[in-house]
Amino acid sequence: MLPKTAIGKALHYLANRWRTLTVFVTDSCIPLNDNQAVNAIRPFATSRRNWLFSQTPRGTYAIVRIYNLIETARTNGIEPYTYMVKVLTKLP
Repeated sequence: MLPKTAIGKALHYLANRWRTLTVFVTDSCIPLNDNQAVNAIRPFATSRRNWLFSQTPRGTYAIVRIYNLIETARTNGIEPYTYMVKVLTKLP
């Protein structure tokens, strides 16, 4: 294949990234898809619309930080309300 053709570019891409593209075959901990990551960030992405109507930039920053704590707790299998109560009572 000629390197300038579309198939030549695709084969070159494949050859240069072969190890990265096949790493999931050697490591069973790596999933075949990124559905878990996509589902984890979906609520964050849909909530961005609500932050547009925050009255101040500091308010938006506060909302994002709290939402980040909640999503981190969910990702780690911790019930968010319990986690937030513990964090907010121990921080002060």
